[in-house]
This record gives sequence, structure tokens and C-alpha cells, in this order.
Amino acid sequence: MEAASIRDRISQKPWYFNPDQFSNPLRARMIAIFRRLHDFAISFTSGPEKMGMRPGALAMMRQDSAQYTKVYDLLNERTGLRIPELEQLLQTLDADKSD
Repeated sequence: MEAASIRDRISQKPWYFNPDQFSNPLRARMIAIFRRLHDFAISFTSGPEKMGMRPGALAMMRQDSAQYTKVYDLLNERTGLRIPELEQLLQTLDADKSD
């Protein structure tokens, strides 16, 4: 999975929020969720160094992958937005943890 493909899918015009659909606090929350998931995906696809993270950050993120799944589920629940590449990454990490 390429980091650029996730970034491209998130930034496509149909994925932008219509300000009339959401109250300001909810819109701010969804933007924060996008940012968190973006950082997570880029860290795993391009390496944590690209995000300016310390080397141990990736292991911590891998350990907390269930939390990222919950964040993604909230995004999907509130917006109906699905990002198949991110779903695949989360499923892969969950499968690695159960092995």
C-alpha cells in the first residue's frame, strides 16, 4: 500500500465535508480524526521518520492499533466515509497481533 494512495483518497473533492452538514464542534472532531488516521497510515507506509517521530513510536502505534480501529469506526459511523486502504492496514495489524 502506497502512502500517496491513502493521502489521495482522503483529499479527493467528494471526501471533503460540506460545512452545512456538520456543526463546528463535530467538524473539528472529524478533522482531528482525519489527522490522527493520516499520521497513523503514513507512519506505517512511509516510516515514522517521515513524520518526525522517534523510532519506538511505530511499535507503540502497533500496540495501540485497536484504538485506531475505534477512531476509524467513529469516522465511518459519523460520515459514512470508508477508506479501504486504511481498513486493510488496520486488519493486517490486528491479524499480526493475534499471531
